[in-house]
Amino acid sequence: MKKNQNGLTFIEVLILITIAAILGAIIFSLVVFSLGGAQSGLVGGAQSRARALSDGMVVELPPNHKLVTATWENQRLWYLVRSMGTGDTAETNLFIGHGGAHDGAEKKIVFKESKLAAEVAK
Repeated sequence: MKKNQNGLTFIEVLILITIAAILGAIIFSLVVFSLGGAQSGLVGGAQSRARALSDGMVVELPPNHKLVTATWENQRLWYLVRSMGTGDTAETNLFIGHGGAHDGAEKKIVFKESKLAAEVAK
């Protein structure tokens, strides 16, 4: 087979181009995954970075709401809240989860509740 000025055959050049394209696609998808969700969800891009990069994240719930549960689904953080009752107090909840198949790092999310002063006086 005929070689080019770099000493590579046409097939070898095609293989190198294919490998470069695959690596480029992998790097692109990693960047998009780590930055994705910046314009979506309740807490924006911070949730994607917390999940992808193991950053801690703090979610401040709306005033006079209690956290019921939280979960990750489709790369998004979802949480269920309810209205605070008269005997309820504001709490801080810490959720600790483990990374997926790609990383074993812990994921830490702090949910902060708050109670308005007008509600405390009732």
